[in-house]
Amino acid sequence: MDVLDELLGAPTTVTPTTGSASAKAELAAYLNEDVIPRTESSTAWWAANAARFLVLAIEAKRYLSAPPTSVASERLFSSAAQVYTDRRFRLLPKRADMLLFIKHNLPIINFTYNTIKK
Repeated sequence: MDVLDELLGAPTTVTPTTGSASAKAELAAYLNEDVIPRTESSTAWWAANAARFLVLAIEAKRYLSAPPTSVASERLFSSAAQVYTDRRFRLLPKRADMLLFIKHNLPIINFTYNTIKK
């Protein structure tokens, strides 16, 4: 992590009293800040205000950065490969998107298929 911290510009040693304010004081000052508009970038705001909120900026870098890979995206690509088969090569992108959406979201809502009883 030392190399990563150095690349990201994080201080090498961080204690709750880094800078002139404690972590609690930093959090209180941050919560008193005006909310930025949705059109502005939160990462740009943190880049501009990292010196004011030393401890919080480190956590912001951790949680605002995109993960390099994720299992969810790999599963989506695998599911897409199952949807686009040799028999479905003419499937419109909109329909494929719907199929992938349904495949992913039905288990989340615990959907059960009704079966016809004879």
